[in-house]
Amino acid sequence: MNSIKKYIRLIIGIITALFGIVFLFIPFLPFGYLLLFVSAFFLASYIPILKKFMSFLRKKDKKGYIKKAEEKIHQFENWIDRKITGGKKEPQNE
Repeated sequence: MNSIKKYIRLIIGIITALFGIVFLFIPFLPFGYLLLFVSAFFLASYIPILKKFMSFLRKKDKKGYIKKAEEKIHQFENWIDRKITGGKKEPQNE
């Protein structure tokens, strides 16, 4: 696994959470709640409470919205990884 890719989700999650907190204090732009929700998706694999909450949401989601959002996040991570590494892939140890 690429050493940079391990931290992409964590870094993006923290940045969106910080922007979400900042936008919560701007009363005429209700954008903070959305950013905090998006950061919960990114940070769910690192924070056990969010991981349990996401599994609860997956069970309740009958139309597959959570799965689609997770796929979009995965595609975004791959896009960021390609941009950072220049499209180079490291050999995988199996």
